[in-house]
Amino acid sequence: MKTFVAEVTQFFLPNGNAKPMLVDLPVDSEADYIAMTKAGYHFEAEVLRSGAVSLTISNHDTDFDTALVVNGPGVVGILTDMLKRRLWENVIS
Repeated sequence: MKTFVAEVTQFFLPNGNAKPMLVDLPVDSEADYIAMTKAGYHFEAEVLRSGAVSLTISNHDTDFDTALVVNGPGVVGILTDMLKRRLWENVIS
Protein backbone atom coordinates (compact mmCIF):
# COMPACT_ATOMS: atom_id res chain seq x y z
CA MET A 1 0.00 0.00 0.00
CA LYS A 2 1.33 3.42 -0.93
CA THR A 3 1.38 5.98 1.86
CA PHE A 4 2.14 9.62 2.57
CA VAL A 5 3.34 11.25 5.78
CA ALA A 6 0.86 13.31 7.83
CA GLU A 7 1.59 15.35 10.94
CA VAL A 8 -0.30 14.78 14.19
CA THR A 9 0.22 16.97 17.26
CA GLN A 10 0.40 14.55 20.19
CA PHE A 11 -0.24 15.71 23.75
CA PHE A 12 1.59 13.78 26.46
CA LEU A 13 0.71 12.99 30.05
CA PRO A 14 0.97 14.20 32.72
CA ASN A 15 1.03 17.88 31.77
CA GLY A 16 -0.13 17.98 28.15
CA ASN A 17 3.18 18.86 26.52
CA ALA A 18 2.69 18.86 22.74
CA LYS A 19 5.04 17.31 20.20
CA PRO A 20 4.58 16.94 16.43
CA MET A 21 4.53 13.29 15.36
CA LEU A 22 4.46 11.74 11.89
CA VAL A 23 2.11 8.99 10.74
CA ASP A 24 1.88 7.11 7.44
CA LEU A 25 -1.62 7.29 5.94
CA PRO A 26 -2.91 5.70 2.72
CA VAL A 27 -2.08 7.84 -0.29
CA ASP A 28 -5.74 7.90 -1.37
CA SER A 29 -6.48 10.20 1.60
CA GLU A 30 -3.67 12.66 0.82
CA ALA A 31 -5.92 15.11 -1.08
CA ASP A 32 -8.28 15.25 1.92
CA TYR A 33 -5.32 15.85 4.25
CA ILE A 34 -4.05 18.71 2.06
CA ALA A 35 -7.55 20.23 1.95
CA MET A 36 -7.79 19.99 5.75
CA THR A 37 -4.47 21.72 6.34
CA LYS A 38 -5.12 24.41 3.71
CA ALA A 39 -8.40 25.17 5.50
CA GLY A 40 -6.43 25.76 8.72
CA TYR A 41 -7.10 22.48 10.52
CA HIS A 42 -4.81 19.79 11.88
CA PHE A 43 -4.82 16.43 13.65
CA GLU A 44 -4.37 16.18 17.42
CA ALA A 45 -3.95 13.02 19.49
CA GLU A 46 -3.85 12.35 23.21
CA VAL A 47 -3.28 9.01 24.90
CA LEU A 48 -5.63 8.99 27.88
CA ARG A 49 -4.93 7.43 31.26
CA SER A 50 -7.21 4.55 30.24
CA GLY A 51 -4.86 3.77 27.34
CA ALA A 52 -7.42 4.86 24.73
CA VAL A 53 -6.50 7.55 22.22
CA SER A 54 -8.53 10.71 21.66
CA LEU A 55 -8.16 11.88 18.04
CA THR A 56 -9.41 15.25 16.82
CA ILE A 57 -9.39 17.54 13.82
CA SER A 58 -8.95 21.00 15.30
CA ASN A 59 -8.21 24.61 14.42
CA HIS A 60 -6.60 25.37 17.83
CA ASP A 61 -9.90 26.77 19.19
CA THR A 62 -12.44 24.08 18.36
CA ASP A 63 -12.49 20.36 17.68
CA PHE A 64 -14.51 19.66 14.52
CA ASP A 65 -14.27 15.89 14.46
CA THR A 66 -13.41 13.54 17.29
CA ALA A 67 -12.90 9.83 17.81
CA LEU A 68 -11.96 7.67 20.78
CA VAL A 69 -10.04 4.55 19.78
CA VAL A 70 -7.96 1.73 21.19
CA ASN A 71 -4.27 2.60 20.89
CA GLY A 72 -2.72 0.56 18.10
CA PRO A 73 -2.80 0.02 14.35
CA GLY A 74 -6.50 0.97 14.14
CA VAL A 75 -5.57 4.62 14.67
CA VAL A 76 -4.52 4.95 11.01
CA GLY A 77 -7.93 3.76 9.80
CA ILE A 78 -9.75 6.19 12.07
CA LEU A 79 -7.62 9.14 10.94
CA THR A 80 -8.36 8.17 7.33
CA ASP A 81 -12.10 7.96 8.09
CA MET A 82 -12.00 11.40 9.74
CA LEU A 83 -10.42 12.85 6.60
CA LYS A 84 -13.07 11.25 4.39
CA ARG A 85 -15.86 12.86 6.45
CA ARG A 86 -14.40 16.35 5.75
CA LEU A 87 -16.39 17.89 8.63
CA TRP A 88 -14.24 21.02 8.53
CA GLU A 89 -16.10 21.94 5.34
CA ASN A 90 -19.37 22.20 7.29
CA VAL A 91 -18.15 25.01 9.54
CA ILE A 92 -20.29 28.12 9.39
CA SER A 93 -18.21 31.29 9.64
